[in-house]
Amino acid sequence: IAPDPLTPVHESSFSLSARGFGTARAKRVWRAVAEVNGEITAIHPSLESGNAVETGELLVQINPTDYELRVNRRQAEKQSLEAELRRMETEQQADKRSLDIQLDILENQVRDVARMRELATRSAASSRELEESQVVVLKQQQVVSDLRKAVDSFPARKSALLSSIASAQTSVEEALRDVQRARIIAPMDGLLSEVSVLTMVM
Repeated sequence: IAPDPLTPVHESSFSLSARGFGTARAKRVWRAVAEVNGEITAIHPSLESGNAVETGELLVQINPTDYELRVNRRQAEKQSLEAELRRMETEQQADKRSLDIQLDILENQVRDVARMRELATRSAASSRELEESQVVVLKQQQVVSDLRKAVDSFPARKSALLSSIASAQTSVEEALRDVQRARIIAPMDGLLSEVSVLTMVM
């Protein structure tokens, strides 16, 4: 049996095409709208309808200077509050130590008054000396009372300051998000179908 004759094959290029009727729709659609105001300082060189962009490409840059300054201000406010908290905690420790000292002093003065009263009953001390010692005790009691109020008020003051610090942290995070919003970045590969100053549709 004679073999079939071989047909020579030559390398060539060709393209596949398909024809259809209807409306083509993108599988995924992303609409980019500026979320912050400001001067546009950079635009993607291919930011025109029909052009392709890739994931992560910067499409539009809005001047972030004002938003970065806002971040710095918010961070400075937060740092100031944190410094105030540290100062308050140091003050509390000092007040506690001072209260202990003043309580010891008051205790000694109260004993002095009791001794002076006993001496007065035996005419070994004058009524004036007794009165003066009692006045000293009253003044010392006021010192102790003021210190105790300061120490007792610390938890409420600390709680209020911690709340302010948390609020300041939220403000910092919001300001940082505004800085990020000043950069419009392509979240996926795609073709630009509509482009305008305010809106881009992919």
